[in-house]
Amino acid sequence: MARGVNEFRDMCLALLPVGPAWPKTADSEWALLFEAVMPEFTRIDAANEQLLKEMSPVSAELLFEEWEAQYGLPSKCMEGQEQTLQQRRNTLINKYRFVGDQSKQFFIDLAASIGFAITITEFSASNPGLQSSYEGIPLAGDDWNFVWQVNAPLTTVQPRTYPSGYGEAYAEWENELLECTLNAYAHDHRILFFSYS
Repeated sequence: MARGVNEFRDMCLALLPVGPAWPKTADSEWALLFEAVMPEFTRIDAANEQLLKEMSPVSAELLFEEWEAQYGLPSKCMEGQEQTLQQRRNTLINKYRFVGDQSKQFFIDLAASIGFAITITEFSASNPGLQSSYEGIPLAGDDWNFVWQVNAPLTTVQPRTYPSGYGEAYAEWENELLECTLNAYAHDHRILFFSYS
């Protein structure tokens, strides 16, 4: 907690030498002199305390947009979409703590971090599924070893959370963010199909 004028004044009075020429009472001329310059000390102390908050994206306020820029946010997946402040902060925190992976569980967790509950169906060259082909991929072949079907609800409601700004939507129903995010993290050889039900 930032210190006040009186606290700084008392600290300076305590540093004065001992003797009758250096009165240390709150109504002395020395105390009045210190009180006159202490607002600058309190301003600097408050700035130092704020700087501690700015060191982490979890609590950053003044440097929040600089943190976003450092991590390439907002991403191209969010172009043209409105995000609440809390959604932006959650995205930034996730990116800050992010350690990538290419496992099914990683993609399930990634989807959950942006508000989507999904499952993933894997295929293989020996088990390409019931369809004869998906967008030009033949019934059998090595390409099927890299095909995942992402299963998600047709609509995913993402309610507004505290602290949201005034005028922000109470809920959103969008799957474009899911597709863009998963495709952004999938390796180039991975083929993702999205199935909504």
